[in-house]
Amino acid sequence: MPLSCGTASRARDVALADDQHGPPPLRSEDYPMGFPWLTGFWKDKVESANSIYTHLAAFCFWLNFLQIGWSIENPGRSYLWSIEDYKMLIAAAIFILFHSCIHGTERKKLTALLTNRAQFRVFAGYCQGDHEHLPWSHKNEKWTCCDTSKETAYPKVFCERFANVLADMANIADLQVTDGLYDKTALLDARVVTHKQPRGRKIAPLVPEYAQAKTVQPLSQDEPLLSDKRTLPEPFAGVPAGSKLLRCAKAKRGNAGNEDQFVI
Repeated sequence: MPLSCGTASRARDVALADDQHGPPPLRSEDYPMGFPWLTGFWKDKVESANSIYTHLAAFCFWLNFLQIGWSIENPGRSYLWSIEDYKMLIAAAIFILFHSCIHGTERKKLTALLTNRAQFRVFAGYCQGDHEHLPWSHKNEKWTCCDTSKETAYPKVFCERFANVLADMANIADLQVTDGLYDKTALLDARVVTHKQPRGRKIAPLVPEYAQAKTVQPLSQDEPLLSDKRTLPEPFAGVPAGSKLLRCAKAKRGNAGNEDQFVI
């Protein structure tokens, strides 16, 4: 399973420029659970991540006891692997290292896979320098635009190979696994893993942006009065003030019975 490495990433140790660091370091080899001097937002962020890390480690130990397969993926140099719970988990499982470019990514990134299933050893391997890589860079001053964020989505080649390993473990023919694996809905669902909400209305978003959407057809031809943020300064057709206009469908001219529709 993928595990967010945001607070454990060594990319935080690298300054964006001489006068700008970017995301601050939160951990080190000496303090893999977070710097003891952290306060406020960053302390809360690290403690939240630590709770996930420790609960997941305990869950994997429990799965070992039940002899159920599991895997955890993270950057090869992530501070996650320096946390004591994960040192013990590594000793009880299989730690696999590989450069992600040999499995379809465009950048050379050291990746680790911790698992209790030997079948995943086929992923082990290092780049032999027989292909080109995109460079690592910071495109602008925004922290979220570091190239490391662009490598969070798994490439198709990696997904196919991972699915084939699972198929072999389950004695399932490849055809049963790969049929429809990359249809549009499956690809949209996969965006959830990288914390990117799918656009459009074909599938439900990870976190609903609005508590409720209501379609109204006002009896008159009046359009709702809107603020510069497309919100209602006063009630309209039974919708309370403060609601936001999401979209509208204008009635076609000359068609009797058609009325404007507003989704608010």
